[in-house]
Amino acid sequence: MEQLMQSIPGVIDAQSGYANGTCEADANYPTVYKGNTGFRETVRVEYDPDQVSLDTLLLAY
Repeated sequence: MEQLMQSIPGVIDAQSGYANGTCEADANYPTVYKGNTGFRETVRVEYDPDQVSLDTLLLAY
């Protein structure tokens, strides 16, 4: 997802990560992959709204 977002003109930076978990374990791929953490993969996108719209980013997501 990070690479896809970075390929969109107007995107300044994109960073993959995990969000909204309730597990005490650290959010990392091996832990999240087990499916018991509540974490979901997400991507933080910094973009220039003069070059790309939020709707375009959400559609790509």
